[in-house]
Amino acid sequence: EIVDTFNYLGIMFSYNGTFTHCKKRLVEQATKAMWSLLRKCRKLSLPISVQTSLFDQTVLPILLYCAEVWGAEKIKIVERIQLKFCKIALHVKSSTTTSMVYGELGRCPVDNIINLRMVTFWAKIINGPTDKYSNRMYRLCLDLHRQGICNIPWLDKIKNILDTLGFSDIWNSQDRRVFNTEWLVNAVKLKLDDQYRQTWLMNVNASSKCTNYRTFKDELKFEDYLD
Repeated sequence: EIVDTFNYLGIMFSYNGTFTHCKKRLVEQATKAMWSLLRKCRKLSLPISVQTSLFDQTVLPILLYCAEVWGAEKIKIVERIQLKFCKIALHVKSSTTTSMVYGELGRCPVDNIINLRMVTFWAKIINGPTDKYSNRMYRLCLDLHRQGICNIPWLDKIKNILDTLGFSDIWNSQDRRVFNTEWLVNAVKLKLDDQYRQTWLMNVNASSKCTNYRTFKDELKFEDYLD
């Protein structure tokens, strides 16, 4: 049978090579889990810090399942789930500025988590056994991509992340002797967090809706008064 989509190990593959259907399916499943979590949180009157912690442990794993592979595509539809949960937990309007919501909860966008996962996955392939199937396939794809025979968005995304964070030399060498996976993951996580903190502060200072907010909020962290 010839089909347009095929579900393999929980991931929806499409005939055109995109993961649009996959992301929609994961969002649907994560949305159901989110509403179930919110009902239980309300019933038990759980504090917001516990609610966000449970979201990270129960909903995000569903939402970001296999994000290492499909994370190179647009993820706005995925980001909306976390933002919606945060606004409901805080009892604020849907029009509330994202910078305020994440600022009070001390959270970062889903994009940061996906980027870290992608780099981690990439580093494990590079530093893995050279006779492993995934390593051989990666080297083949990299050669085809560099020669311009085929364009692979996933490779472009990895390169863009490393270049943006100042790790262009690691991408250019792609040599296990240059770095180890644990060091790279920790360094990327630190830089991603610092980068978003700077972006968050810039957005707060630039937004007209944050005129009063920025007079008493200058740090991205969870506020204890919420609990």
